[in-house]
Amino acid sequence: MDTQQLGEEYARWRYLLEHPPVTRQGWLPPSTDVPELADLNAEHERLLALVDEQDAVRFELEAKYDAELEAQRAAQESAFLGQGSGKKPPKITVTDAARAEAKAKSAAARDALQTFIEQAVAEIKELIPDLYAGITKIMKKAEAKYAKAKALENEARQLEGSTKKLGNWLGRFDGTSKLGLISWDDLDVPMPRQPQTIAEVYGETHPHMGMVESDDADPITGSSAFGTDDPENLYADDKEHEIVLKVEVANNDPR
Repeated sequence: MDTQQLGEEYARWRYLLEHPPVTRQGWLPPSTDVPELADLNAEHERLLALVDEQDAVRFELEAKYDAELEAQRAAQESAFLGQGSGKKPPKITVTDAARAEAKAKSAAARDALQTFIEQAVAEIKELIPDLYAGITKIMKKAEAKYAKAKALENEARQLEGSTKKLGNWLGRFDGTSKLGLISWDDLDVPMPRQPQTIAEVYGETHPHMGMVESDDADPITGSSAFGTDDPENLYADDKEHEIVLKVEVANNDPR
């Protein structure tokens, strides 16, 4: 393909060439994810299949033409070398008209795809407010489910705690506990342990060191935790978590 032809194709299908993702399956979300774009997705897939079909017809015709042309050339070469069978060279059955028609249909299919893509982009832009509104509704539903799940979790913890209380109370009878009998009302409900943060775990295992959680992850370790055993040896450009740590250490100073 020469430079002129490349330039002509770029000028004709510039939008497709500058936005490669639109020429592939999966550019638009499926109807199961975004029902509002179901019609656009179906049409996009249909046109992609049409382009592939017309390209296949063209390439098959061109391949047949090239094969016939090569067979004719080889027969003529053999004849010139005096090695021919005396038969006439094979004819080329693929006409220039058929090739031109196949090329035109292939180009027209790509034109249709480009026109559709440009229209689809414009339509999606108009739908953006409605799509964002849909996102808001979904998020509200998700938040409601999270709240319900949290309530169920708390209820489960209460149930679990009540069984542990009964177990502890019965342990005063069957010898599981070395302690004596106790009034039910005086026995606290042992609640399940809540998941601990990194700072809490580190604090229990290193009581002489301070640690706080930071939203800023360290660029080297990837950790958001900060700890030190020398609060007086902080960087001059104290960050917020360093300042918090310094205050905590000062408040807990036994001196």
